[in-house]
Amino acid sequence: MPKTFFTADWHMGDRRVMELDRRPFASLEEQDEELIRRYNEKVRENDRVYFLGDISMYDDKKTAALLKRLGGQKHFIRGNHDRVSEGTLKTLFRSVSDYEEILVDGQHVVLCHYPLAHWRGQRYGYVHCYGHTHLGQDAELFERYRELCQESEIRFYAYNAGCMLYDYEPVTIEEMKERAMLLK
Repeated sequence: MPKTFFTADWHMGDRRVMELDRRPFASLEEQDEELIRRYNEKVRENDRVYFLGDISMYDDKKTAALLKRLGGQKHFIRGNHDRVSEGTLKTLFRSVSDYEEILVDGQHVVLCHYPLAHWRGQRYGYVHCYGHTHLGQDAELFERYRELCQESEIRFYAYNAGCMLYDYEPVTIEEMKERAMLLK
């Protein structure tokens, strides 16, 4: 049965993020190859994969060459550090948007590159998947906000799909939920 995966913040071609996240790669080239290898080890051809922004700072040609090596049915949610043209994105992905609402195994999922404080269906158990915050201050602030919502008995099922949180592999909703439980 096909699976649905999520990933964010690959930042291919972005040296600044290699340092920011303290990524365990010696070079951008090593990072690119490892992201592709780990992705292809996990994703099968019929699986859906949602990239939640910030995939590449390379030009269109280099980005296309790298992403064409990835299997699965790829969808893209725009981030704030994507330099690839709209035309190229549309040749590489089945869909390209800023925001998406999908159904995964009966679970409503709201997708955006940015973490949302409130999203459609939140009080009814809809899940929100995002990227953008990496491991920085924004991530800590959003986590504190989650805790405040939960203390106020507001459902808050929001998960960061940032690749750096999952050993640079795409993950399922269940894998994100498991990680969140371990951090409590």
